[in-house]
Amino acid sequence: MKAFTKLFLVLFAVITCLGCEKIENDNNKGQNTQEDFYYVRFEATSSYYYIYGVSISLTGCESFRTIVEGKTYSEIIGPAHKGAVAKMNVSMVSGSCDNTAIYVSKNNGPFALKKQGSGYDLSYTIDF
Repeated sequence: MKAFTKLFLVLFAVITCLGCEKIENDNNKGQNTQEDFYYVRFEATSSYYYIYGVSISLTGCESFRTIVEGKTYSEIIGPAHKGAVAKMNVSMVSGSCDNTAIYVSKNNGPFALKKQGSGYDLSYTIDF
């Protein structure tokens, strides 16, 4: 009789644990478990002076420098994850850049302006 009681208790414990796991999985069915991904667009414009070069970096992506020699610059890089840092440095022959901006797109959504300034350096940490 003791062996039967032990067997019953073991089977009861196993069935109870499996049942709890099943309920937990059913509760998570509607939730999005896929990790978000982001693309970053860097922009720089100058009204009067030519932009000589732009250096951009994004955590987890290759950093690079582009020789522009024009009055506008735009580049999209990614994908990146939440917490990634986007940085841009603009080099001018003379004067300063009128507008620098960093836009971010989440999961292929529209780009949203996240940081804007004038000058040479701009950075933004993805936090949404």
